[in-house]
Amino acid sequence: MSLMALGILLSIPQKTGVFMASPSSTFSQSSPSLLIMAAKRQIKQLVATRLKPFNLTDQQCLLLEIVREVGPICLSDLAGELRLDHPTTSRLVHTLEGRGLLKVKPDPKHRRRVLIHLDDSQQAFLDDLHAIVADYRARLESGLTEEEKNLLRICLGKVLVNLDNMGLMLQEMIQEKQI
Repeated sequence: MSLMALGILLSIPQKTGVFMASPSSTFSQSSPSLLIMAAKRQIKQLVATRLKPFNLTDQQCLLLEIVREVGPICLSDLAGELRLDHPTTSRLVHTLEGRGLLKVKPDPKHRRRVLIHLDDSQQAFLDDLHAIVADYRARLESGLTEEEKNLLRICLGKVLVNLDNMGLMLQEMIQEKQI
């Protein structure tokens, strides 16, 4: 990606023409689940726009960022970090490996396991992508204090646990043919 394209992406203004709520909106009285769904939808739209020049999906970008942050990782751990099943994670890895962004190598400590690495030959591309992600994260979290970020982590962690429990309950209902 050229420096000009990177500059254009980094200079996207805060107002995007999408729904802009004022600080005095009714967020404090809205259902948390509706706010989560609205935030997810808007994040997905904005991320898709920012990733278009990279020809990456949000899941592919997240996978690359996780590998960048944690280093070489096995498929099982990566699936857990992504909160995806193994087949989906494997498809993502193979797609990115085919594009030359990842390398899959045998784990020297475990005979039957492989480790997923970033491909060093694509460092410039990965650095450009990371700059976009870092900028996006900073803008997304702007205005939040560290205390608010910590509280948000705790609350969203609880929501994720609830979702895991709902998924288990749904699987049980399907197995019992209640659905």
